[in-house]
Amino acid sequence: MKLITFTESSRTRIGLLQDEQIVDLAQVAPDLPDDMLSFLEAGDAAMQEAANHLDATPHFSVDDVVIEAPMKRPPKILAIGLNYRAHAEESNMEIPKFPVVFTKQATSANGPYEPIHSPEETNMLDYEGELGIVIKKEAKWVNKKDAYKYILGAICINDITARDLQAQDIQFSRGKSF
Repeated sequence: MKLITFTESSRTRIGLLQDEQIVDLAQVAPDLPDDMLSFLEAGDAAMQEAANHLDATPHFSVDDVVIEAPMKRPPKILAIGLNYRAHAEESNMEIPKFPVVFTKQATSANGPYEPIHSPEETNMLDYEGELGIVIKKEAKWVNKKDAYKYILGAICINDITARDLQAQDIQFSRGKSF
């Protein structure tokens, strides 16, 4: 099941993406929340209700709507720096013994076709394609064999970085959060 946040007729809501077509969950399941965070917070019952409409007739083409960030203001964005060897080596950085964890501000989330802000403070704006994992429910001290129960799915991320600002700081948050 592929979930999507989209805007049509000035109204933003969630739907099911099927090829290049969208089933509007607000039309087929009007009792479901129409924003992604509330939908995820509604838990497995909401997920099952959405799945019940996988075979519904689509309402819109992706060409007729604005595709938004799946969640406009995610409550948390955690990232892992230097997460592959080649990048660490090309940056002349030591391979970390432990994950380099940093946060990105929720305001850095952006839709896939929205312009990317280039701040005046940087002359070294850079980008990297990243794989994001969306966590669907609160998790703490989860063992490896049960981790899949907390994962909603994957998402493509365009990780934008102000490299000169990142190099000035001990941590990555400022350089990674424009």
